[in-house]
Amino acid sequence: MKSYGKKRLGKELRVSIGNGTEKEIKVEITKELLHQKYSYCPIDIARPLVHRNRGSGKTKRGDPVGTLVQSYYRVNVDGRSISLHRAVWLYKHPGCYKDSEIPPILDHINMNKQDNRYENLRPVSRNFNNFNVRKREDSSSNYRGVSWNKRSEKWTAQIKVGGKHRHLGIFPGTPEGEVAAALAWDRAAFEAYGEDAIPLLNFPKEKANYMGLNSNEQLEFVFIGGNDKQEHLDFSTLLSTGTEGGVRRV
Repeated sequence: MKSYGKKRLGKELRVSIGNGTEKEIKVEITKELLHQKYSYCPIDIARPLVHRNRGSGKTKRGDPVGTLVQSYYRVNVDGRSISLHRAVWLYKHPGCYKDSEIPPILDHINMNKQDNRYENLRPVSRNFNNFNVRKREDSSSNYRGVSWNKRSEKWTAQIKVGGKHRHLGIFPGTPEGEVAAALAWDRAAFEAYGEDAIPLLNFPKEKANYMGLNSNEQLEFVFIGGNDKQEHLDFSTLLSTGTEGGVRRV
C-alpha cells in the first residue's frame, strides 16, 4: 500500500493511500519520544519537564515545557496536546510506555494542580478525585465536611461518596460538637476511601477514631440526649445517628 501524503489532525494521523482514499491512524505519544525531547528536572514543580535540545524560535535547552490552560499545564508533543502531569507520568513511571497506558485519572496528592512532580501524582478513581479537593475558604467550620446549620444552630456533617451526599448527623452547636462532627466525617471518609483518605482527615493521628479501635486516648464530647452532660467516650463507641442526635453510645 503506497502512501501519497499525510496530514495530522489532533490525535489521529490521516494518511492518503491514493484514489482519493484516506485512512486515519491514531498517533500515540511514547515514553521513548518524551525521553528524546525532554529531561526531568523538577526545580520548577509546575513544569518539571525541560527541553533536552534547542528548539525552533526562542526555545533553549533547559527551558521548562508547558503552557497554562485553565489551571492545568499542557504540552504539545509533535502536534498532539497532552496534559503535562500525564506526560510526566508517562515519562517517569516504569510500567508505562505509551499514552494509552496512562491511568484515566491522575490525582495531585497535595491538591495543588500546578505541582506536577512525579511523586505528587497517583492514579485514583473518579470518586476519590472528586473527594480530594481543598476545604472551601468560606466554610463556616474549621473542619472538613462540617458546616453550621443556622436554623437549628447546630453543627452538621456530610460526605460525598459516589456522587451522592451522605448525611452523617447533627451535632451540638458547641466547640465539642464541632469536633464530634469532624470525627464522624473522618470515620466516613476512611470507610469510603481507606488509607488514601488519611492525609485529608481532620484528625489523621487519631487512628482509634477512624479505624474503630479501642484506645486510651479519649476526647470529651457532648452527649446528645436531652441534657448537656459531657461524657468521656471511647472512639469505638461513637456513631452518628443522622437524626436529632449526633453522637450516642452503642
